[in-house]
Amino acid sequence: MKHKFKLFFAFILSFFLILFLNLDKPKSASYTKSESTPNLSLDFENKDTLPLNFRKTSDLSKLKDKNLELVGLDTLNISGSAQFTSLSLLRLKENLNTPPPVIIIDLRQESHGFINGNAVSYYDTICNEGLCLNDINQKENQLLSNVTFGESISLSDGKHSLTPTLVENEEKLIRPNNLKYFRIPVKEGERPTDEMVDRFVKYTSTLKKDTWLHFHCKLGDERTTMFMIMYDIMKNSNNTELNNIIERQEVLGDITLPKNDSKIEFLKNFYQYNRDNHDNLKTTWCEWIKQNNIETYTAQNELPN
Repeated sequence: MKHKFKLFFAFILSFFLILFLNLDKPKSASYTKSESTPNLSLDFENKDTLPLNFRKTSDLSKLKDKNLELVGLDTLNISGSAQFTSLSLLRLKENLNTPPPVIIIDLRQESHGFINGNAVSYYDTICNEGLCLNDINQKENQLLSNVTFGESISLSDGKHSLTPTLVENEEKLIRPNNLKYFRIPVKEGERPTDEMVDRFVKYTSTLKKDTWLHFHCKLGDERTTMFMIMYDIMKNSNNTELNNIIERQEVLGDITLPKNDSKIEFLKNFYQYNRDNHDNLKTTWCEWIKQNNIETYTAQNELPN
């Protein structure tokens, strides 16, 4: 009897040990069809027009009679817009009319891609909050790879459907157009994490002088404007005041950033960071905010409650 009791006790103990280990195990970064798939929405139909909210710093017609300092603006070599499609990308490239290198800076944290050239997005309740760049890319690619060819897909608006014959991520879409791709995922409506600030500074600091950067988010509004301001700050913080840089980029993009917002406070700090390190930027952003007792903002801060 004692022997049977010991066996029964050992079985129960093993069962709860296995259960505990499985509960404690971190979630894998692998995403399959069997898991809950985010809603697929149509961002933009594939039309032969410039992307929404397109602007470039070589065209300053919007800034006439605005009483703004324009020093250093026409030589920034940057542009911005909403998400493009396969056809609007061609119009964008034609409008820029600049020799390579031209680099597309993808600011979207949410998973997105292209079906038959149409721009689509995968939206769920957290939109990749808390995921690192590699996991965001992996999740996005696996979602796109799960698209079934030749079968009609109903989109989340209930008005559109697509029958996929071609599915691509953004890097694959732009590659045949002699464009380069670089991603800095930023949560919609938020500022970039400290890690992404350093990623941006490090990458752009090594580029050739004649490189053209095109920034985009979904609608070409807050995230795009913020990064155009950041790049303007990097190049012109010693030439003009922060408020002037913010306003001229807002006018270019027909957008006004909320003034009582953490993004403005971040831009103030980023401006001072560049003023303090303008000659070399050898001090990273993460090092600088630590030295100045500024609260950090990381991917972990984005994790849902």
